[in-house]
Amino acid sequence: MTIPIIDLSPLWDSTSTGLSKVAQEFTCAFQDMGFAYIINHRVPQSIINEVFIQHRRFHALPLEEKNKIRLNQWHRGYLPLASYQVKSESKSKGILVEDTKKIVKAPNQS
Repeated sequence: MTIPIIDLSPLWDSTSTGLSKVAQEFTCAFQDMGFAYIINHRVPQSIINEVFIQHRRFHALPLEEKNKIRLNQWHRGYLPLASYQVKSESKSKGILVEDTKKIVKAPNQS
């Protein structure tokens, strides 16, 4: 099984065909694999590099420091390795649920 690669360049041609194509690719990728590689996203390499630098800095911190920003009610924050458990019934049935048809927004900080 290979990780799907989703090309976002059809989004930049401003046609509904491009949007539909990319949306369908995301749907298939997340239903089949759960994640995907994204190419032609227009995120500058300098920003990507900075994210990796900050990622390494954060994960080099002692556990006590990382735990100061534990996962909050909006599911934002640090979740230590092996601190969660997937229920067997969700594995066998899948986790697909009906779309709520609304966007849920929450602040980045609590």
